Amino acid sequence: MSAIHPHSNFPDGLDSWEEFKDVVATDAILLSQYQQYVLAGDMENAQYIYQQIPEANKKFIGALVMNQFADAIMSVEEFYGDSGFETYTQTKQAEWQAIIDQFSYIGIYNATTQYYKNNIVLYNINGQNYLYINIYNGTTPLGTAPTNPSYWRIVTIQGQQGEAGSSTTFYFNWDSATEYHTNNVVAIGSSLYVALQDNVNNIPYVGSEYWERIFTTPQKHYPVQETQPEGAVSGDLWFRIIQ
Repeated sequence: MSAIHPHSNFPDGLDSWEEFKDVVATDAILLSQYQQYVLAGDMENAQYIYQQIPEANKKFIGALVMNQFADAIMSVEEFYGDSGFETYTQTKQAEWQAIIDQFSYIGIYNATTQYYKNNIVLYNINGQNYLYINIYNGTTPLGTAPTNPSYWRIVTIQGQQGEAGSSTTFYFNWDSATEYHTNNVVAIGSSLYVALQDNVNNIPYVGSEYWERIFTTPQKHYPVQETQPEGAVSGDLWFRIIQ
């Protein structure tokens, strides 16, 4: 709600409007009585008669409705006519960037670290490493383990352990300019590949003579839509489109 135009919710929200109706013949007697009381200065009885008119607020436009109309129109004109739209867009961009920035891998879970929504941690359970994402709107209490479904959601699980290799080095994302050697591991897309021989600028793929795929991260799709996905329950992650 604008401090300058208090009768309108724009641009923070949408105004709600009644659907107006026409005055009908049966309203004539009550309307006449209402006018007589107003002319006589008897507002108490005038208000009483007004309340007897069926759906009177949908048939007559008073100061409150006119003020809402005026404020809504002025809010729209100022929002798009001045710098309001640009300022609003920049503010929303900054808010969205702040949300994106929280989608970060924090590292191995630590009970003394403060975590926030969309922080990602690695958590070990009985020798298996799991990735968890924080889903809580607010500040997660210190020491809340990733296994608590009210605050965390599992993202993926460590794959089966293979045979031990020699001189295995993880290089993160594959790069065409990097010289890789046997047993070097790179990530490309959602998969990990290990080098079968020394090579440069040979993109990893299934069937390559230079690379072998050793792991693929299970894919999880998060809905992006205007309304809550059908069947969504507490803890499910989705992105809302705000017009």
